[in-house]
Amino acid sequence: MHSEPSRKKIRLVDYKPPSYKTDSLSLEFHLDSKHTIVSSDFVVYPSHEQDELQDYRYLFLNGINLQLLNIKLDGNELSESDYQLTSKGLEILKKINKPTRLQIVNSIRPIENSELLGLYQSSGIFCTQNEPEGFRRITYFFDRPDVLCTYKVKIVTDAKIPYLLANGNLLEQGLAGDGKHYAIWEDPFPKPTYLFALVAGDLEKITDNYTTKSGKVKKLEIYTNIGKSHYANFAMESLKLAMEWDEDVFHREYDLDTYMIVAVDDFNMGAMENKGLNVFNSKLVLASPDTATDSIFEDILSVIAHEYFHNWTGNRITLRDWFQLTLKEGLTVFRDQLFSQDKIGAGVKRIDDVDFLRNYQFPEDAGKLSHPIQPKEFLDIDNFYTRTVYEKGAEVIRMIYTIVGREKFVQALDHYFEDFDGKAITTEEFVSVFEKNLGVDLVTFRNWYHRKGTPVLEINDTFDPKAGTYTIEWKDCNHSESALDLHYPVLYTIHKNGNSNPSNKSFESGLFHWKGKGGREQFTGLVERPVLSLLQNFSAPIHLRWSRPKEDLYYLWVHDSDPFTRWDSGLNIKIQEIERLSLDSNAHVDRNIIQSYRELLINLPGSWEGLRLLSYLLQIPGLTSVTNLQDVYKIDESFRSIQKLESSITAEWKSVLISIYLNYSERLKSNSFDRLEASSLRLFKNTILGFLFEEDEMLYKQFSESESLTEKIAALKILSHSDSPLRLQALDEFAYNWKSNPLVMDYWLSIQASSCREDTLETVRNLKKSDYFDIRNPNRVSALLGSFSRNRLRFHREDGVGYEFLVEAITELDGINSQSSSRLAKQFTDFAKLPARNQEKLRIALKPLKDSKSLSDLLYEVVQSI
Repeated sequence: MHSEPSRKKIRLVDYKPPSYKTDSLSLEFHLDSKHTIVSSDFVVYPSHEQDELQDYRYLFLNGINLQLLNIKLDGNELSESDYQLTSKGLEILKKINKPTRLQIVNSIRPIENSELLGLYQSSGIFCTQNEPEGFRRITYFFDRPDVLCTYKVKIVTDAKIPYLLANGNLLEQGLAGDGKHYAIWEDPFPKPTYLFALVAGDLEKITDNYTTKSGKVKKLEIYTNIGKSHYANFAMESLKLAMEWDEDVFHREYDLDTYMIVAVDDFNMGAMENKGLNVFNSKLVLASPDTATDSIFEDILSVIAHEYFHNWTGNRITLRDWFQLTLKEGLTVFRDQLFSQDKIGAGVKRIDDVDFLRNYQFPEDAGKLSHPIQPKEFLDIDNFYTRTVYEKGAEVIRMIYTIVGREKFVQALDHYFEDFDGKAITTEEFVSVFEKNLGVDLVTFRNWYHRKGTPVLEINDTFDPKAGTYTIEWKDCNHSESALDLHYPVLYTIHKNGNSNPSNKSFESGLFHWKGKGGREQFTGLVERPVLSLLQNFSAPIHLRWSRPKEDLYYLWVHDSDPFTRWDSGLNIKIQEIERLSLDSNAHVDRNIIQSYRELLINLPGSWEGLRLLSYLLQIPGLTSVTNLQDVYKIDESFRSIQKLESSITAEWKSVLISIYLNYSERLKSNSFDRLEASSLRLFKNTILGFLFEEDEMLYKQFSESESLTEKIAALKILSHSDSPLRLQALDEFAYNWKSNPLVMDYWLSIQASSCREDTLETVRNLKKSDYFDIRNPNRVSALLGSFSRNRLRFHREDGVGYEFLVEAITELDGINSQSSSRLAKQFTDFAKLPARNQEKLRIALKPLKDSKSLSDLLYEVVQSI
């Protein structure tokens, strides 16, 4: 914790290269839960800049919550007058002007490390998490990403702990006496501290091999808690797919002898790409059809690939400073998105990614913590592991990919890997690769790295039947004098025959390059007013403000060739209808929408790809999607309107929906489908079930009889909103069957916290006190408290008690894990969009946090922005 006066923001403009460097680091760990001894041995030398200026400064090494036991300089033990300890590290009070050997011994207490940063214990397993600044909690060293060195690590501990793991290749292992044993690892590739990893514990593993295109055999190992390794088979399958894909598409071969993944139960993040030794949250490794949903299988596929892809985009080439975080994360998210598109279908994966971006990143852009993908300052870098840096950063990379095309994008990255291997660089250097090697002009495009917020482009279109011309004009609506110009790559298709005759297709596709404040495009030689499909594949992360004929949207919903445009057009129709219904409680649902569902339901596609897309086209937008588009939330009105729309569709087509549901229930009893086909059929079946929300017996039957957790969860989610006694019966049965598996019970916690029932807050209070909840575990916190904070209907109660409850939980949590507390507090950053009464209640609830002098820097930075 820090007192108020000590808080000082770090700014990009203040970056200075390191004063000292080292080429290699030797570490020795004597592991003990309460008293681990860490010894480090390295040679430091002045940086080139210091030698040039002959300005030799004191050597400063980062270190937090460490007990210094001994320090030697060139073999000589230093007295206390030779160094100074501060709350942030160790300063050697001697000017070093030549290579000098440092030997430092310190102790730490892993069992007490509830922050889960540095070295800690998870279910008896010693584990590290060092990104971004966890290494300073292990020993005194240069804890910054622009100091790269090789590592040699010796681990010594009780022989009852069988596995001792670190980065790189295993050199030696054996007995160390006194009932202990040791292992020595060496990583020959220079890396910064945030990529260092150590794991030691009583584990079990599954193993496999992967043979590279050049014929090298790589050992693959996935470690889990005892009794859990059989759940890691899909993760292993995903890893091999990712390795093969990265060789095929980006020509990247794995470089060490062994690739290891360890699944741990207590982890702040989803996973961490430590060189050769990935540490994963167990929820993203352990899966079987009866313990994980289809969406979790897809997450595992994506995240396993993401961390593997980091080996080149993040590890071999890393970042100069933390302001460049999107350099590795934006690029790697984009690469894992491409991989998932190739494996599960490009169209539906793109819809998934855009839906996530709009629901989570766009609100971040509009909120109090809005920042560009390359922030300019921070109090604590942990607060900038955001959807903006990751997902919007990936969209920026995707725009480059769209501008230059897949082949040239890969060609440029080949040069990138060759030119910058083993270096710590900036986003500017990354963008320059495309200009230098492809001759593409990205001068205006660079501003995407520096302009915050989501651009809103206003579109006006006109058709001149006499001249046969169709003209569109665009304008950047939120462009001020100080706003930076942007380059928007906009994919389009123009349907030249309009919306009257879809069977007579005549169209033209292309890519607009819109730059600056506005512009116009014109099509000629047209006989009738065309339909323009604009921003296909969501080719730029922007809002379009366009009052266009609803007939065009209906046409695109059914007939456009681009899956995203079809989904987005239907979404716009439904959101417009929900808005209309919210203004008039007596209004009836537009018959055109109801009839459109008939078209979709009676013309079912035969392929699993088609059924997967149709599931998205049928879905009704949720409360979050609808209210995110409102200047001020209209939560109750929107909720009622969504219910009315859904109920009207169900009432009209109930017999058709039931028939389809029963048909696909029978089809799924066959075992002839592969995983992707079966998951697509389940998605479609569960989408249909969503419209049958009043059929309690049918819902309970699916819940109780299905062997698929995906189907159980789908039915339980719908039942969770009900007043039926079957709701409690199903919840009790679920808890009885899965009470010993916390990962599965997280679904149970989340479903109840997400319910639209009026007693949801009381339910959440009781669950927080139950044995199923552990506030020290980030997964439990996310499942219960995170889900409730995202429950827009019940969290934003007018009486403010939802806010009071979450503030109390955040206050308790901040003394345990500041990453979890700050993450929850970010749910308050939509303050400006709340109705006035809610704003006042939230202001009162937040006062104790705002007035507190003992908040972590992470939480303080969020709270003060609200």
